[in-house]
Amino acid sequence: MAKPKRKTVVPGPDALRAAVEQTFEATVGSVSETRERAGQMVDQAVGAARREASQRTDDARKTSAEAAGKMSRFFKTLQRRLKP
Repeated sequence: MAKPKRKTVVPGPDALRAAVEQTFEATVGSVSETRERAGQMVDQAVGAARREASQRTDDARKTSAEAAGKMSRFFKTLQRRLKP
């Protein structure tokens, strides 16, 4: 027995509008979530950069303080040797 031919249904303007709106709403939600996640990732990156900069600054201060201490000791030793 032959299968009956299916009629191709062409959506009317209301059905098309509803499909477009549904797609748009689904996309908007996704965009909002993506934007929120991107913001969180930026916040994490900025936080990590700040911590790294702070650590490097602290390390540089310690190194500078150590170097200044060594130079001070060197000059004091030199001064004692040069005193008559």
